[in-house]
Amino acid sequence: MKNEKQPPIRLNLASFVEVSGKNKPFLYRAVADGRLHRNADGTFTVSHPRNQKFLRELGIDPENIKAPTPRPLGRKPSPKPSAPKPATGPGAEVLRIGKIIHQIVELREKTAAKRAELVARSVVEDYLSVLLENSAREFEVFISSVLDQVREHFPTSTAAQMVEVRALLDAETEIALTFLRRIVADFWKRNRPRKVHDPLAAVAMPEHLAGVPENMLYSLQKSEIRMVRDLETIQASRLKIAVARRELIPLRSVVDVNGRIVAVYNGNFHIIPIRSCDTIAAAINQTAAADVRRIDRLISDQTYAAVRRIQAANQSFLGSVRTPGEGTE
Repeated sequence: MKNEKQPPIRLNLASFVEVSGKNKPFLYRAVADGRLHRNADGTFTVSHPRNQKFLRELGIDPENIKAPTPRPLGRKPSPKPSAPKPATGPGAEVLRIGKIIHQIVELREKTAAKRAELVARSVVEDYLSVLLENSAREFEVFISSVLDQVREHFPTSTAAQMVEVRALLDAETEIALTFLRRIVADFWKRNRPRKVHDPLAAVAMPEHLAGVPENMLYSLQKSEIRMVRDLETIQASRLKIAVARRELIPLRSVVDVNGRIVAVYNGNFHIIPIRSCDTIAAAINQTAAADVRRIDRLISDQTYAAVRRIQAANQSFLGSVRTPGEGTE
């Protein structure tokens, strides 16, 4: 098998200087007077007759010249920076302790901010339970007030007619109650308890280090300050786990469900006068236009009164859980 023909060896100016032992001005003159042949790209082909003759005159055998090793692509990698040496001395130790205390303060602030946006599950359970009870009670007060107003303004109404009016109002308020119960049921379906493993459950921390004020941290030993930082980290982790387990519920979720409840009052409950005034007027045989308007007015007045009482109680609850320290423990 014949050897494959090797490409001619080409040297750049710097390599030819090194091979020939002559400086660049000498080579420039040799090219100018024709003793050397230089390619258009600035290289010198070793196998060119003139270049071979030039090298032999210098006592160099062209056959012994080897092709230069190709230069690797890209820039030469910079040396890997050495790791900074840790500072030493009493001042450096104070800085390290200060850094740990800064981490403790930052952890406490973040945990407190998250806790302020959470509500204990038991508080929300009480709120929604009481809300349904209050709504049912207020709806009953609403019905009784409407019946009293009808009797007062239409004294000729019979007991049988009033039973029919009550049945109509019971059906209307039951629609609103059904929507409220569905909203509460959907809320608890989304926030049902979950099983979440706590990897730090078995970790015990010294109780005397819990809640150490910031201005007292510098009086502790460095090992104790680190334990306080670990304690704050564990408390932040347990807060997340409590949320994942739905032991704590985001306040925004409670505000959202309250908004949906208010929509029921403003929608399903507020339209009772529109839906029922004609049927109530027909039930008590008072279908004249003026009587229908009077019935609509007295039902509307009692509707607004009931909604104001219910919403005042709701806003009172939301205001209490927004107050730091309440409803979040």
